Amino acid sequence: MRARFIAVILVAGFLERVPAQSVSGDYRPPTVGIMLSFEHKPSGYYLQRLQRDVEAIFEPSHLSLRWEVFSPNRRPGSYSRAIVVNVRGGCGSGRVYDAEPNREPHVVLGWTIVNDGEVIPHAAIDCDRIAAVVAAARTNLIDRHLLPGLYHRLTARVLAHELMHALLRSSDHNTSDCLKTPLRLADLLAPARLSSHNLQALREVGRPASRVLAQTP
Repeated sequence: MRARFIAVILVAGFLERVPAQSVSGDYRPPTVGIMLSFEHKPSGYYLQRLQRDVEAIFEPSHLSLRWEVFSPNRRPGSYSRAIVVNVRGGCGSGRVYDAEPNREPHVVLGWTIVNDGEVIPHAAIDCDRIAAVVAAARTNLIDRHLLPGLYHRLTARVLAHELMHALLRSSDHNTSDCLKTPLRLADLLAPARLSSHNLQALREVGRPASRVLAQTP
């Protein structure tokens, strides 16, 4: 058995809501359970912000994202699709002020597991690395108060990237916002949007007995 991972490298994005496309009457969006397993319990604000920003990216797809935080005493819900996400390190925007800056040219911030050639619905993001990447921008930003917002947008973009791999069951990358790697800090200037190809592929997630593959432009 061979296992590897698909990595997203130095990912960042500037999130804003985009208009949703119309949905035909016979289409019923599937529920997607996002099962978060934190190494260290985050604040309620962090969790709410993460959910809001990721949902803003996926809103045009009409997928119904449902969020759960793993608890040993809680039974998971039932969903059309479920994705387990391990969240490593300590998560919180305040860490950008004391984290050791990481100025490496390529930093792996998230990954999705591939087992024997199959992309499985199990991903991870690394809050410590995300904070270190944002901390490296401290000397370049005139207003240090912009750092927390940058941290939250970056975290959401990393998670959205890995969710795309898990939902599409594909390790492919392309030039679209949510499947691009590596990304550069210049990508912060553009809003994170699902491309028409992304939307077409995500619509297949809700079709029964389908094997969803990423579509490249």
